[in-house]
Amino acid sequence: MQSFSLTMQDILPLLPLDTVVKGRSVDLPCPACNDTKKHLNINLEKNVFRCNRCGEHGGVLSLYCLYYPQSMKSAFHEIQRQLQGETIHRKMAVPGKAVAKKYVPQSLLADISVRNKTYRALLALLSLSGDHKKDLLRRGLSCQMIEENLYRTVPMAGQAILCQKLLEQGCTLAGVPGFYQAKSGHWMFVSPGRGFLIPVLDMAGCIQGLTVRLDQSHKGKYRWVSSYDYQSGVKAYGWVHIAGPLQTQILLTEGHLKGEIVHRLTGQTVVAVPGVNNLTELKRLLPALYKQGVRRVMTAYDMDFLRKEPVKHAYHQLCALLEQNGVSYGAYFWPPKYNGLDDYCLASQKGTIRFY
Repeated sequence: MQSFSLTMQDILPLLPLDTVVKGRSVDLPCPACNDTKKHLNINLEKNVFRCNRCGEHGGVLSLYCLYYPQSMKSAFHEIQRQLQGETIHRKMAVPGKAVAKKYVPQSLLADISVRNKTYRALLALLSLSGDHKKDLLRRGLSCQMIEENLYRTVPMAGQAILCQKLLEQGCTLAGVPGFYQAKSGHWMFVSPGRGFLIPVLDMAGCIQGLTVRLDQSHKGKYRWVSSYDYQSGVKAYGWVHIAGPLQTQILLTEGHLKGEIVHRLTGQTVVAVPGVNNLTELKRLLPALYKQGVRRVMTAYDMDFLRKEPVKHAYHQLCALLEQNGVSYGAYFWPPKYNGLDDYCLASQKGTIRFY
């Protein structure tokens, strides 16, 4: 069996579920938020899932990893082994479902105009540290580009003062991912760790949300700035970053910072998804892109997708999504020693790369 043929119907018998699967979808308790009610919906036709309570969502491999935490690559091979008749002996129990999390009141997601105003005001109050600026320069961005993109170092102290200043400027903090209320009632901003903030823009250039590139992390350096599970907080969604004015043909890659760098180095319009398996927001965006004249998408995933089965699986899901929305597509390739297109663009220097 090839990776792209994995479906929810393949993996559901492998999960610890006491449910008869019928019809086009199935509702289950969510192992991510440990709620006993059936808020997790699995769409058997589209092979995606989403929890209507905590917002956890994804595809086939992501669902499997919710029950059996591991890397996508490991999950793929484990599924293949079981489909071939092998029995997996587990040392650890599946995440429990008996104990529900204490519910914390959340805010509704604020409108894009509100988020854009608040985020821009926040970034205007922050600065970029020398080491973060040096890192961005090393990636090929100029000082002017760095300033235009509003990259800022995560504030590690003084969050309450920052929030007070934003409120005094007339900004709304409720419903903006990253902001929450402390027990004292004062508004605060989350601190995911030292790193720099990356604005994620929509078609109009408005800031939808922020991601952070952490200086140190064992679980991935890129994180959404989210205040989900905080008092009056709100979850960040998998927003797509759009770099440059829309054209008939656009590039599509994975990683917001990478997408912006490729745009700056080549002049090409780039649409960047937050992760190869995170296509929910892209699916919502495609009809709007089509209305704006986009007719062809050239994919530019990291070159390791040729040898990593889980990434291949995600790539085929992307291709199917593009076909469903009437968008033709192709793929760019470059020397494998440069894993990302941003690496290749930087090594080749600006004006020497041509796209067809």
